[in-house]
Amino acid sequence: VGVASMIEPIYLSEVAPIKMRGVVVATEIIAVTQGQLLAVCIALAMGRNWRLMLGIAATPAILQFIVILFMPETQRWLAYNEKWEECKETLDRVYPEEAAKNELKALRNEVNRIQRYIKMTECERYGQLFTTYRWCLFIGCML
Repeated sequence: VGVASMIEPIYLSEVAPIKMRGVVVATEIIAVTQGQLLAVCIALAMGRNWRLMLGIAATPAILQFIVILFMPETQRWLAYNEKWEECKETLDRVYPEEAAKNELKALRNEVNRIQRYIKMTECERYGQLFTTYRWCLFIGCML
Protein backbone atom coordinates (compact mmCIF):
# COMPACT_ATOMS: atom_id res chain seq x y z
CA VAL A 1 0.00 0.00 0.00
CA GLY A 2 2.85 2.38 0.82
CA VAL A 3 4.65 1.76 -2.46
CA ALA A 4 1.41 2.04 -4.44
CA SER A 5 0.45 5.32 -2.76
CA MET A 6 3.83 6.74 -3.77
CA ILE A 7 3.96 5.39 -7.33
CA GLU A 8 0.36 5.90 -8.48
CA PRO A 9 0.32 9.74 -8.44
CA ILE A 10 3.65 9.83 -10.28
CA TYR A 11 2.47 7.36 -12.92
CA LEU A 12 -0.81 9.18 -13.39
CA SER A 13 0.88 12.58 -13.67
CA GLU A 14 3.23 11.25 -16.36
CA VAL A 15 0.50 9.53 -18.38
CA ALA A 16 -2.29 12.11 -18.08
CA PRO A 17 -2.58 14.91 -20.65
CA ILE A 18 -1.02 18.17 -19.48
CA LYS A 19 -4.34 20.02 -19.09
CA MET A 20 -5.79 17.23 -16.92
CA ARG A 21 -2.84 16.25 -14.71
CA GLY A 22 -3.95 18.15 -11.64
CA VAL A 23 -7.52 16.87 -11.87
CA VAL A 24 -6.42 13.26 -12.44
CA VAL A 25 -3.98 13.21 -9.52
CA ALA A 26 -6.37 15.04 -7.19
CA THR A 27 -9.16 12.61 -8.09
CA GLU A 28 -6.87 9.66 -7.33
CA ILE A 29 -5.92 11.11 -3.95
CA ILE A 30 -9.58 11.75 -3.08
CA ALA A 31 -10.48 8.19 -4.12
CA VAL A 32 -7.70 6.76 -1.93
CA THR A 33 -8.86 8.82 1.05
CA GLN A 34 -12.46 7.69 0.54
CA GLY A 35 -11.23 4.10 0.28
CA GLN A 36 -9.42 4.45 3.60
CA LEU A 37 -12.58 5.80 5.22
CA LEU A 38 -14.60 2.91 3.80
CA ALA A 39 -11.98 0.41 5.03
CA VAL A 40 -12.19 1.81 8.56
CA CYS A 41 -15.99 1.59 8.52
CA ILE A 42 -15.87 -2.03 7.32
CA ALA A 43 -13.23 -2.88 9.95
CA LEU A 44 -15.40 -1.37 12.70
CA ALA A 45 -18.39 -3.36 11.47
CA MET A 46 -16.42 -6.63 11.59
CA GLY A 47 -15.41 -6.22 15.19
CA ARG A 48 -12.60 -8.54 16.27
CA ASN A 49 -12.43 -10.73 13.16
CA TRP A 50 -8.95 -9.57 12.10
CA ARG A 51 -8.34 -12.51 9.74
CA LEU A 52 -11.31 -11.55 7.59
CA MET A 53 -10.21 -7.90 7.62
CA LEU A 54 -6.76 -8.85 6.32
CA GLY A 55 -8.28 -11.16 3.71
CA ILE A 56 -10.58 -8.46 2.42
CA ALA A 57 -7.70 -5.95 2.32
CA ALA A 58 -5.46 -8.40 0.45
CA THR A 59 -7.96 -8.89 -2.38
CA PRO A 60 -7.62 -5.42 -4.00
CA ALA A 61 -3.86 -5.45 -3.36
CA ILE A 62 -3.47 -8.74 -5.24
CA LEU A 63 -5.70 -7.47 -8.05
CA GLN A 64 -3.65 -4.27 -8.27
CA PHE A 65 -0.40 -6.24 -8.42
CA ILE A 66 -1.71 -8.33 -11.32
CA VAL A 67 -2.94 -5.27 -13.24
CA ILE A 68 0.36 -3.42 -12.72
CA LEU A 69 2.17 -6.17 -14.61
CA PHE A 70 0.22 -5.24 -17.78
CA MET A 71 0.48 -1.45 -17.55
CA PRO A 72 2.52 0.27 -20.27
CA GLU A 73 5.59 2.32 -19.49
CA THR A 74 5.06 6.07 -19.35
CA GLN A 75 6.01 8.19 -22.31
CA ARG A 76 8.51 10.11 -20.17
CA TRP A 77 10.34 6.93 -19.14
CA LEU A 78 10.40 5.75 -22.75
CA ALA A 79 11.78 9.11 -23.88
CA TYR A 80 14.52 9.13 -21.22
CA ASN A 81 15.55 5.66 -22.37
CA GLU A 82 15.41 6.81 -26.02
CA LYS A 83 12.68 4.38 -27.07
CA TRP A 84 11.11 6.96 -29.34
CA GLU A 85 8.87 4.65 -31.39
CA GLU A 86 7.22 3.18 -28.27
CA CYS A 87 6.99 6.68 -26.83
CA LYS A 88 5.13 7.87 -29.94
CA GLU A 89 2.72 4.92 -29.69
CA THR A 90 1.98 5.71 -26.05
CA LEU A 91 1.43 9.39 -26.83
CA ASP A 92 -0.93 8.50 -29.68
CA ARG A 93 -3.08 6.53 -27.22
CA VAL A 94 -3.33 9.43 -24.76
CA TYR A 95 -3.35 12.58 -26.91
CA PRO A 96 -5.06 13.70 -30.13
CA GLU A 97 -2.74 13.62 -33.17
CA GLU A 98 -1.52 17.24 -33.11
CA ALA A 99 -1.11 17.29 -29.32
CA ALA A 100 0.84 14.00 -29.48
CA LYS A 101 3.30 15.58 -31.93
CA ASN A 102 3.71 18.63 -29.67
CA GLU A 103 4.23 16.46 -26.58
CA LEU A 104 6.80 14.31 -28.41
CA LYS A 105 8.66 17.46 -29.46
CA ALA A 106 8.58 18.74 -25.86
CA LEU A 107 9.88 15.39 -24.58
CA ARG A 108 12.76 15.47 -27.09
CA ASN A 109 13.68 18.98 -25.93
CA GLU A 110 13.52 17.89 -22.30
CA VAL A 111 15.73 14.85 -22.92
CA ASN A 112 18.26 17.06 -24.77
CA ARG A 113 18.25 19.56 -21.87
CA ILE A 114 18.83 16.77 -19.34
CA GLN A 115 21.63 15.29 -21.43
CA ARG A 116 23.31 18.73 -21.56
CA TYR A 117 22.92 19.01 -17.79
CA ILE A 118 24.51 15.58 -17.25
CA LYS A 119 27.52 16.64 -19.35
CA MET A 120 28.10 19.72 -17.17
CA THR A 121 30.88 19.62 -14.62
CA GLU A 122 30.02 19.64 -10.94
CA CYS A 123 31.40 23.16 -10.62
CA GLU A 124 29.06 24.39 -13.37
CA ARG A 125 26.08 22.76 -11.68
CA TYR A 126 26.86 24.41 -8.33
CA GLY A 127 27.40 27.68 -10.16
CA GLN A 128 23.80 27.54 -11.37
CA LEU A 129 22.62 27.57 -7.75
CA PHE A 130 23.97 31.08 -7.35
CA THR A 131 23.00 32.43 -10.78
CA THR A 132 20.00 30.77 -12.39
CA TYR A 133 18.39 29.37 -9.24
CA ARG A 134 19.48 31.94 -6.65
CA TRP A 135 15.92 32.91 -5.66
CA CYS A 136 14.88 29.28 -5.32
CA LEU A 137 17.95 28.67 -3.16
CA PHE A 138 17.20 31.76 -1.05
CA ILE A 139 13.55 30.84 -0.48
CA GLY A 140 14.47 27.21 0.31
CA CYS A 141 17.06 28.30 2.87
CA MET A 142 14.67 30.78 4.46
CA LEU A 143 11.96 28.15 4.80
